[in-house]
Amino acid sequence: TQYKGVGEVRLIRLNADGSKDGSFNIGTGLDAVVRDIKIDPANNIKLYAAGDFVTVNGSTYQRAVRFNSSGSIDTAFNTTAGFDGPVYRMNITSDGFYATGSFANYNATARSNIARLSTSGVVDGTFAINDGLSQAGRALANAPNGVDQVVGGLFSTYGGLTYRGIARYNANGAIDATFNPGLGINTGMVSDIALAQDDPNDIYLVGTFTQYNGVTANSIVRVN
Repeated sequence: TQYKGVGEVRLIRLNADGSKDGSFNIGTGLDAVVRDIKIDPANNIKLYAAGDFVTVNGSTYQRAVRFNSSGSIDTAFNTTAGFDGPVYRMNITSDGFYATGSFANYNATARSNIARLSTSGVVDGTFAINDGLSQAGRALANAPNGVDQVVGGLFSTYGGLTYRGIARYNANGAIDATFNPGLGINTGMVSDIALAQDDPNDIYLVGTFTQYNGVTANSIVRVN
């Protein structure tokens, strides 16, 4: 709510020297926490934000919004009816906008903790997640092949199948059974995911777990 002692509204843009960029103006700002931001890869002057908020600059945008480079809302991405619970992480790809969090619906369409939207903010019904995640998703990342994605969180099932804290799914939302985490994490959650830079076929997981697939791994593990 402040930057350098000056009142702010949960999202600002900084210049290279750390000063506030006053050309990015979001007016009265967001009414609750912003948990993730992403630059639009197809149009890198636009910015996505997601979190707990339900209004942006006095207008209803439920837990996800896209800004123009000036800070004005990009109304072409229409999330006014949006998510009914917090969005913790998002991923923007050529397929659209992926979100995971602690929600049950998007615009009155059932989407249990994971969803894909079009670039206009319409829920993508071809993303077949069945029962979705049994509990909140906390992390999203592209898989090494650049097509599939990896999701992490508190869940114990994905689409009704047992996947404890970590799962990989195909572009259509179906589980990728070639990624087999076995017992998965033993407790807590996976809170973030990153591809290994020396071998992008490997994936780092961090969180509050103490085991991965029955082997001691205190809060961090690298998996194939």
